[in-house]
Amino acid sequence: MKSKSIIWMLGAHAALLLVASMNYSIVSWIWGRIDWTWNYFEYSHRTGWGTPYQSDYTLVVVLTYLTAFFLGLIAHGMACKRAGGMLNIIAMVLCTLGLISFAMEGSHWLWEHHLSWIAISPAASLLLAVISIVQLSRGARPIPESTPALPPASA
Repeated sequence: MKSKSIIWMLGAHAALLLVASMNYSIVSWIWGRIDWTWNYFEYSHRTGWGTPYQSDYTLVVVLTYLTAFFLGLIAHGMACKRAGGMLNIIAMVLCTLGLISFAMEGSHWLWEHHLSWIAISPAASLLLAVISIVQLSRGARPIPESTPALPPASA
């Protein structure tokens, strides 16, 4: 896939992640209804019995997070082949954690359980997406699979 396509995918990942991490408050803020908020980092774990589970996220926000992290995982995987680098691998780990977190959160709409585990850092994910976009737009070349062997030294 061309770098331009990967850049578009990373841009879509960043845009969806930004909207989801703001709980769509930026959309309401544009019309002057509420102040916007940003969830730039979250680590939480909840479990309990006896009371019905009440999610902090709407289904639309959960689906947006899932889409953003899935798109980010694919885009950073392709960017890793083009630009290489440890930053894309870190971004893929963050996207995987986000996918697991919101798959668990989304499962509350399918069956009733009380387990919730959220481990996300949209701020770090956005920064890594921007860095990957800059690397790809500058024309980073793929890292060779193996380095060629040096010719034997002649005496």
